[in-house]
Amino acid sequence: MRGVILAAGCGRRLSAHNGHGSKVLLPVAGQPIIDYTLEAFRQVDVTDLVIVIGYEGDAVRESVGDGSERGLNIQYVFNPYYEQGNALSLYAARPLMNGDPFLLSMADHVISPELLARMLEIREPVNALAVDFTTSAHHLEESTRVMVDQEGLITDIGKEIIRWNGVDAGVFQLTPAVFEAIDEIISEKGSEHLLSQAITRMIEREHVLWACDISSCFWHDIDTWDDLQVVRRVMAGEEAWTYQRTV
Repeated sequence: MRGVILAAGCGRRLSAHNGHGSKVLLPVAGQPIIDYTLEAFRQVDVTDLVIVIGYEGDAVRESVGDGSERGLNIQYVFNPYYEQGNALSLYAARPLMNGDPFLLSMADHVISPELLARMLEIREPVNALAVDFTTSAHHLEESTRVMVDQEGLITDIGKEIIRWNGVDAGVFQLTPAVFEAIDEIISEKGSEHLLSQAITRMIEREHVLWACDISSCFWHDIDTWDDLQVVRRVMAGEEAWTYQRTV
């Protein structure tokens, strides 16, 4: 299975601290943030990757390279509309997907190989989202919430939903149905096109979206300077990760 990593955003909330460079190149324990995502994919033998770049894309490409030194095969896609939402970044990768299912991760999420391995246990070509059910008040306002029914199906997703029982950990297994949903939201000519909107549209069109329970796996998204400092301390072994998820 091929992996897709979205690394096109500009990370405005961190720009005051990083000299306006790409957020995914900020150092954590001596490595750029994106390197942890790349290593997680390598450790689960998903070595054929597409990285979608946009803001400071040349710097990302120069830092990561073609993947050969990492045991990876990396292709790049440029999204010139990266300021208009992450759904357009995923859409830019469509020509390289060949109609096959793929794993999707955000480059500003530090994820563990265990999380990806859990996702790869889903053998059928279905749509699924990594969901953390161990909720707390830590940075809840930054998280995308999900509602999962008793059968393990996601029935609602969004930052503002009132009824929820889990949190989107930012890793998906997706089929080409997601591109049809993005087509729909693009046609509506909104000012921003978000992946969560496309996923909601898929649910509305009765494309089943399964929840993959990754609650015991390490992950942390990096939206703010505080997030970055937490991840730096965790990866340096200064704090216990089990108490530091963004949920």
